[in-house]
Amino acid sequence: MINSQELIDNKYQIIKEIGSGGTGVVFLAYHVNLQKYVVLKRIKQWTMSHDMFRREADLLKNLHHMYLPQVYDFISVGNEIYTVIDYIQGCSLEDYINSGTVVDMDTVRMWFTQLAEVLCYLHNREPQIIHSDIKPANILITPDNNICLIDFNISLDGSADVSGYSRFYASPEQILSSNELMSGIQPSTPVDCRTDIYSLGASFYHLISGQCPSDETVNTPLTELVGSDDVFLDIVDRCMSFDPNDRPQSANDVLKQLRNIYKMTVTYKVLNIVRWLSVLLGTVCICAGVILCVKGAEVSNNDEFKAEYDKVFTLYRSGNYDEVLSNGKNIINSNSYRKYLDDDKQLKAELFHLLALSYYEMQDYRNSAIYSKNAFDETNQQNEQYYLEYITALIKSGDVSSARNAFNEAGKYGIDSARSDAIKSEFLLSESNYDGIINLFESKKNDPSYQNNSLLLENYALALSYKQNYSKAIEYCQKAYECDKSDHNMRRMGEAYVDLANVSNKNGDAAGAKKATAQAMECFERLTKNKYGLSSDYINLLHCYLQMDKKAEGESLVEKMTSKFTSDYRIYAEIADYYSKISQSTLAAEYANKARALMKDKNMTDSDRYYLDILNGLPK
Repeated sequence: MINSQELIDNKYQIIKEIGSGGTGVVFLAYHVNLQKYVVLKRIKQWTMSHDMFRREADLLKNLHHMYLPQVYDFISVGNEIYTVIDYIQGCSLEDYINSGTVVDMDTVRMWFTQLAEVLCYLHNREPQIIHSDIKPANILITPDNNICLIDFNISLDGSADVSGYSRFYASPEQILSSNELMSGIQPSTPVDCRTDIYSLGASFYHLISGQCPSDETVNTPLTELVGSDDVFLDIVDRCMSFDPNDRPQSANDVLKQLRNIYKMTVTYKVLNIVRWLSVLLGTVCICAGVILCVKGAEVSNNDEFKAEYDKVFTLYRSGNYDEVLSNGKNIINSNSYRKYLDDDKQLKAELFHLLALSYYEMQDYRNSAIYSKNAFDETNQQNEQYYLEYITALIKSGDVSSARNAFNEAGKYGIDSARSDAIKSEFLLSESNYDGIINLFESKKNDPSYQNNSLLLENYALALSYKQNYSKAIEYCQKAYECDKSDHNMRRMGEAYVDLANVSNKNGDAAGAKKATAQAMECFERLTKNKYGLSSDYINLLHCYLQMDKKAEGESLVEKMTSKFTSDYRIYAEIADYYSKISQSTLAAEYANKARALMKDKNMTDSDRYYLDILNGLPK
């Protein structure tokens, strides 16, 4: 019996028991050194030998994936053995099923795809790892709406046998193998990665249909139960085939089928989150998953490395992009941490990728391209997503020639037509060929893969804005943001509302202008909450406050602007203009003089001349 006041291994304080099962008892605990909650799982002695436990421990502690919890530690205390694992907040798919919660199909597809991705990671390890206990209770949904696959207590490498199973979700061959083992018989049927594929299908069969799957007879196909010809449902059904040879033969096959659904039917609505774009554009969902799951690789110095790595993703999530760059580069250049990154190239690629995303959000596209290419190279040039973001960043940096050379090589990486056209739209945007973008998108806009491609939607919306079709531009800005909730998509939407407000004012539609300004204001308020809101976000928000006559909010924003942008003359010019328009001439003159002192006197750009005209109209 554990006393809640005692420390396990001198650093883990038990808080309470949170679960128990056939393989052990699970406790919520507090890591007194790291000052964070963890999960302690006490393994029942009879479930495996100490040597088997140690072998499994060595396999699990080196797993690092955004949809897996990190295993911190494996400890022996007296006759008891514990695993120490990430504490993942959220509820399980079993909770959704038991409560009768209806989950929209787009979200179901996203979760299914995420599980297929993590199975690819596990099954492609050396040695191969088979989870062998995938079921709704072991699939957590985090507060960020991503999955986390837990409980590896009956996982095995490619040479081992499974000695337990979860009824209704275990494959027929797993049940047979387990029963034979418990009877002292050498298993006649191999258990391989296809048993995880069966359990994946069975778990989602239950979630989608509300019916517990049978492990004795062939289940009624989802396509019949739901009354739909949705190809996704057919993929789930095939994962549950009783004959392993009738299932997808690998998790890679499952992913390939998921990502090519749109080729099988024009009526299917593709996943609302296309992974490569969410990675490219910095979707909060993917980053949040990485924050929870990507950790260090070894027991020695593991806590420190994990904490530093975790910190980088936390900084990214909060919009502190400059600190992401500083801390991320420190990890890469640290001799103490180099072995962790060298041992796991994917870990290093993810870190390079995060630096690329941070530079992208800071509009430093040249460095974004460099780090995207580094991330791509760390994957042995196997990740087409990183390659495509490399091309995009090159275009935005102005190096169109290098981008075209890179794009000519893109075919070898399996780029589909929607992704290819997304890059083409970037080339057209660099040429200010807005009609070309509109024609490109509208020629294929009924294709589901185009309606769910964030970059295409973003560029189409931008082209519509330049053609002064502001209402439609906002519609597609919203679609782009639904696909990828990134800062720059929020910014584009805010700018579209500003455009609509301006044209409404021009046309004498005061009510329409006020409504559009309020919506723009909401966008820019969200952007300026991030530490790395751009100066343009603050300027646009100040304009919104002026139009909405929010003087108190404007005054507060001025304080933030002057403390954040101490040497940007444009900020002081905008503030001076703001005070002039609300009839505070003394403050207008004060800030105008500050802007003049910071302004360059030669080699002026068009932007400089614009602000010079503003300043010339203000008092000195």
